[in-house]
Amino acid sequence: MNSTLLTPNPDFGISLVNVKDIPPSMAEDCAWENNSEAHERCELAKLWKEERAVFNQLKRLARAIGIERVLVSASLDLEGRYVHCGWEVDCLSVQEWGLSKEQIRSINRREGPVILIDYYSCCEQGASHTLAHEIGHHIYRLAEFTERERNASVSEAMRRFFPFDTYLHQSRDEICAECFAEYLTVPTTKNGIKRHCDWILRKVRVHNPNAAKLIESYGKHVPKRSQGLCSRSSR
Repeated sequence: MNSTLLTPNPDFGISLVNVKDIPPSMAEDCAWENNSEAHERCELAKLWKEERAVFNQLKRLARAIGIERVLVSASLDLEGRYVHCGWEVDCLSVQEWGLSKEQIRSINRREGPVILIDYYSCCEQGASHTLAHEIGHHIYRLAEFTERERNASVSEAMRRFFPFDTYLHQSRDEICAECFAEYLTVPTTKNGIKRHCDWILRKVRVHNPNAAKLIESYGKHVPKRSQGLCSRSSR
């Protein structure tokens, strides 16, 4: 039978998230599963309610610096995705993000960048942190680094920003994105990370001074955000 896992808040632009068919269960198992799903729905709703104000502020910042749309959906294995041009959504499968064909067509008509956020990201490091990370990828593009600069290896100093996250060590783009995830969500950013963000913003200012000003202003008045964890066992 088809089971509806949760009903996301329409403020975030998504509808229902469905799970695959499951075999019939014993009455006791069904009761336990129903209680478990109800508990998860409550936890998710609570976490989104706590994050909503900060998430919406970041969403407004994203729109102000050139992101055409921030879409919250359900991904199979990604917490967020930055798509430089709307037509690049063609490379995303419907199954990967649970997007309808209508949503994909709508995004494809947009020439500007789009950010996709997993609805369950609030269970991990937080949806606001995930959105700030994807905004960081956009900021990296706004800096208009040369091809040589983009292809340069990640320095040892950059690795020390996040010494235990080897995924970030693969490129300067990822380091930049996570640095701005901190810059835009943590009231007191580490000095090394802040200096790195300031350096990138100086490059942004050359090409887009208004965007640089908006990002700097936001970074100086970072709102407090909550961060909670919930189970993703049903995914």
